[in-house]
Amino acid sequence: MRQVGVGVIGVGAMGEQHVQAYRRNPLAKLVAVADVAEARAKEIGAKYGVTAYTDMRPLLSRDDVQAVSICTSDHLHVEPTLQALAAGKHVLLEKPIATTLADADRIIAAARQAGVKFMVGHIVRFDPRYAKVKEMIDAGALGELETIFARRLNLAAAQNVLKGRVSVLSFLGVHDFDIMRWMAGSDAVRVHTEAESRLLKSRGYDVEDMTFTLVRFANGVIGCAEIGWILPDNHPRRADFKLEAIGTKGVASVDLLEQGLYVCTEREGFQRPSFGHSIDAEVAHFMDCVLRDQTPLVSGEDGRAALEMSLAAQKSARTGEVVTLPLDTA
Repeated sequence: MRQVGVGVIGVGAMGEQHVQAYRRNPLAKLVAVADVAEARAKEIGAKYGVTAYTDMRPLLSRDDVQAVSICTSDHLHVEPTLQALAAGKHVLLEKPIATTLADADRIIAAARQAGVKFMVGHIVRFDPRYAKVKEMIDAGALGELETIFARRLNLAAAQNVLKGRVSVLSFLGVHDFDIMRWMAGSDAVRVHTEAESRLLKSRGYDVEDMTFTLVRFANGVIGCAEIGWILPDNHPRRADFKLEAIGTKGVASVDLLEQGLYVCTEREGFQRPSFGHSIDAEVAHFMDCVLRDQTPLVSGEDGRAALEMSLAAQKSARTGEVVTLPLDTA
């Protein structure tokens, strides 16, 4: 069986998940990891029996590495990605694609020039529950889509690690901005966000507790995203993620608290529990793209669009105004 030699750059919590997913995938051969934190690089290298570097350049120079996952911190995505693309490696880049539209455009241009497979890791697209809702929308089972509601709430304790360095609309919101745009099948044209910051400010973190974002898409679909990190530390599930898509002929709901998918249309109604590792499905798709010359489900342009929606939401939260898209990148 032909395998793809893989390296992972940035092996924090998310990077280690990529390492584990590649180890589970028969089409992948994990070769090496790299992280600027020497102790962490050595720990992961020893744990998984691969070569560990503190500098990504020797990893990228290896002929037995054909593809890489880049899982560095959000603000450190650009240089590793540009160097990997310049080295001719296929790239799976963790979301968000970048923190500015200018940097996203640099990455997209470099990927086009390199002629390799480039994919942004919007992992929610690979959750079988969300994927089923998308399938039903595309098949017309819900009729004409009218509204999409998404909730993504994490523990307030997340700031013990993040230390207020990033907006919730960037760290979490891009997941659901991407999902709403994917399901709507249309680009956003207007965004309005209201935000509240009390709890986390009292803990010394100048970031939002809760945000509500209304999105109007070009085809008329209305989206609403409830994004925050306010759940108490003893929350039994440690997160509350939901999605509901309503069309003229039915409704489909995902509730990760209940681990289920619920559907009610004019023709049928069902409840379907669903489990599995979305990261495994994401990595498997990336390997298929590399080996079978498939088009990645999440393009650089998709990643840019989710980033643009996030930036528009952050601007709206600051100004209190409705923000129109596309944003000015000048």
